[in-house]
Amino acid sequence: MRGSSLLLWLVIVALIFPFARTGFQVLKEYYHFYEIQAQVHQLVKVGTALTEDEIKAKLREILLDANSFLRVEDFEIHHSRDEVQMKTAWRTKVKFHFYGQFGFEKELSFQVSEKYPN
Repeated sequence: MRGSSLLLWLVIVALIFPFARTGFQVLKEYYHFYEIQAQVHQLVKVGTALTEDEIKAKLREILLDANSFLRVEDFEIHHSRDEVQMKTAWRTKVKFHFYGQFGFEKELSFQVSEKYPN
């Protein structure tokens, strides 16, 4: 009885591990998205007081601090005296593999669009 219970737990853990690993990858991508979105939102709120070069410099700092693969050139920045708008979009693939036997890829799409004033 005791050996079969241990074996059952090992099988359960072996089945759950690939799903947990894939879930962690997905959570990491969503965390990156929400971090970039929040920082861009804050930058857009103060952007009317800055020049376009200052906005790009601050955006570069944000992306470096977030350890992001995005570049300033990936953003569309529309800046006028009364309004600031920033947009970007990207896709990333998350791979799910089950111990080398089978797997699939899921493409995740993200879009950040912030405008001030709304």
